[in-house]
This record gives sequence, structure tokens and C-alpha cells, in this order.
Amino acid sequence: GGGVAPPVVCAAGSDGSLSCFSAALDAAAPPSDAAAGPALRLTPAWSDGGGGGGALLSVDASPDGLQLASCGEGGLLSLHDAEGGERLDIPTEESCLFSAEWCSPNEVLTAGACVSLWDKRDLRRPTSRLLPSFGTPMSCSPQLQAASRHPQHPHRVAAGASSGALYGWDLRLGGGRASDLGAHGGDVW
Repeated sequence: GGGVAPPVVCAAGSDGSLSCFSAALDAAAPPSDAAAGPALRLTPAWSDGGGGGGALLSVDASPDGLQLASCGEGGLLSLHDAEGGERLDIPTEESCLFSAEWCSPNEVLTAGACVSLWDKRDLRRPTSRLLPSFGTPMSCSPQLQAASRHPQHPHRVAAGASSGALYGWDLRLGGGRASDLGAHGGDVW
């Protein structure tokens, strides 16, 4: 328990734990480098021992700072109360989720075998599911490692893949066929 005053720093662990710290500049502490300015002081606020089965790979704060979304190797999307860490686990069809990103106060994007858009007001299933290749089963898709919505055009979604590709979708088109850009020779995060 214990409240968390913004700004907040959160850390996802390979043991499945999530820790949250209050962060403040400490002008009284001598910096290790005079040019660096005041030191950052982290005060532990709360920690969650995990429970998703495996490493947490991503944590993100909601735009209002009141909730955190985390995900990882267990394939669970977890929503946490930023004040005290109370957690709600949402099972997905994924064996691993590489990223979770809040794109509005009510919506979270996750990336795994597909990109899923979740609305926290109805978490029974994602409101959208985007596959890199239309008609290809999730088990045959490249691993999507990061996803993001465009800040000014929220109908546009992009994701980076283990294949080196960068995919893009337009949610107005029902998320059908993805644009595929061969961006890199290795993983795209």
C-alpha cells in the first residue's frame, strides 16, 4: 500500500514483479557530476510480487497517471492501481506479450502474436485484433514486439516485429490488411 505522488518510476522484473517508486529531485544531495545537476531520489512506494508466470516485459502508466498496465511472458495483461498496486489480471490468447501501452485513459494496446486494443470498461475480449498478415493464423505470424497508436490520428496503429518489419494498420478499415515495411534486418522495437 501507500500512495504514489507523481512523478513515478516503475520497474518490471524478470521474476514477474512490478515495483513503483515516487521520484523527486534532491537538490541537497551532491551530484556525482557537477554538470549533472540535482540527484534523482527514488522512494519505494509499493511492490507486487507478480503472478503472471514469467518475466514482466513492459509497464506503462495511463495518461492520467492513475493506472499502470503490465504484461510479459505469461501472456497476461495486468492493470494496476498506481496508488497501491491493486491488480486486475486479464487473460489473453497470447503465450507472451512484449508490450503494453496506454493510448487513452480507457484503452491499452498490447503486442504479441497480434496487436490487441483493450478497453478497460469491457475487458472480456479486445475491441480490435490486428494481425501482420491477413488470414494468417496467430501461431504463424512474426512476433510483434512493440505497438503504438499515432497521437494525433488514433485510428493509425504501428507495430515492430521480430522479422525486422514495421507494420501499420488503419482501424477505420477494421484492422484488415497491414502495410508491411521492411524496416530493418533484425528485431524492431
